[in-house]
Amino acid sequence: MCPEEQSFYDMFYDADEFNQDISGWDVSSGGSFGRMFYDADEFNQDISQWDVSRGTSFYKIFYGADEFNQNLCAWGEHYSSDKNYDRMFGNSDCPDTSDPT
Repeated sequence: MCPEEQSFYDMFYDADEFNQDISGWDVSSGGSFGRMFYDADEFNQDISQWDVSRGTSFYKIFYGADEFNQNLCAWGEHYSSDKNYDRMFGNSDCPDTSDPT
């Protein structure tokens, strides 16, 4: 039996000073990662090893996370054109691209 899909939508929305190491979190049952770090200005932690394979929406996940500049190439192996990557890195310190590949 698969675990119920979790939503991380807006989890750290507007958490201006949040910059804790959450690399060890188990997010493998996550479906929506939309706006998870939206306007979390200081967030810049390596979460590249997160299992985001069940994720369906990454809409503005790092939008406005001014300091975020991490390599998420490992997430690219789960890239699929039927998932929402709209403005994934918008207004972050990363190139404004729509997918992690």
